[in-house]
Amino acid sequence: MSSLDDKGREGARPPGAPPSEDTAPPSGKALRFAIIAFGICVGSGLVTAVMMRYVTHELTGMGPAPLAATAAVAAPVAPVSHKPRVSNALTYAADGSGHFFIDGSINGAPVHFLLDTGATFVSLSPEDAAAAGISAGSLQFTEATNTANGVAHVARTSLRSVRLGQLEVTDVTAMVMDKPMPFSLLGMSFLSRVDGYSIRDGVLTIEW
Repeated sequence: MSSLDDKGREGARPPGAPPSEDTAPPSGKALRFAIIAFGICVGSGLVTAVMMRYVTHELTGMGPAPLAATAAVAAPVAPVSHKPRVSNALTYAADGSGHFFIDGSINGAPVHFLLDTGATFVSLSPEDAAAAGISAGSLQFTEATNTANGVAHVARTSLRSVRLGQLEVTDVTAMVMDKPMPFSLLGMSFLSRVDGYSIRDGVLTIEW
C-alpha cells in the first residue's frame, strides 16, 4: 500500500504548485504575436481592397479615347485626283466631193493620201513607194486585188513609219501597186492602230 500511496502522492500536484510543461497554456508573448499577425493580415486585405476599387474606378472613368482627339492628330489624307484622259486629235475637212485628202509621210517621205475606210491596207503608188525608199527589186507582185480600174497586182510590205502631223504609227502593213496611181490610199491597217476616228458634218477626226 505504501508504494501505491507513494505513486499517488508523486502524481498528485500540491495545491498552488505551477503546472507542468506538458499542460502549460501558451505564454502571453506568443498570444500577443498571434493577435498582431492576424491584425496585419486583416489590415493588408483592407488596403488591397481599397486600392483595387480605386484603380477600377480610375480606369472606368477614363473610358476610350474620344474620336475627335484621334482625328486631330491623324495625318491629313491627300485627295485623289481623277483627271479624265485627254486624247490628242487631228481634224480634216472634206473637199467639195466629200473626200478627205490628207498630207502625211511614209518613212519620212511626204505622201498625199486619200482616206479609204474600205481599203484593208495602206496602198502605195509605185512613185510613193520609191520615194519612201522601197526598192522595186525587193517587191514581189504575187497578190491580186480589185480596184476601180480593174484587177491589179500588188506586193505586200511593211512601212517603218506612217505619220500624220504629230501622230506616228510604226510597222504598218501596206500594199504597193504595180500600176501608177494619182495618190496613195490611207486604209485600215493604219486607222485600226489609232484610238479611234469619226466622220461628222464633213469633218474627219482621228484620235490617239
